[in-house]
Amino acid sequence: MTTELEPTKSTRACRRVVTGAAVGALVAVGFVVANRFRTRPSVTQALWDADPIGPDDLAG
Repeated sequence: MTTELEPTKSTRACRRVVTGAAVGALVAVGFVVANRFRTRPSVTQALWDADPIGPDDLAG
């Protein structure tokens, strides 16, 4: 005879809330990472912006 207890309703509800919060946090982190990659300028654009000599200076 086993003495395993059936989880109570409050325990199941608590687990459901914790699982939902964890999934929500992962989704939020995913959105932040995706937004950061999307808004970061390309490497060539960043190098172009950092260059003090512009195309007008080269033209003479």
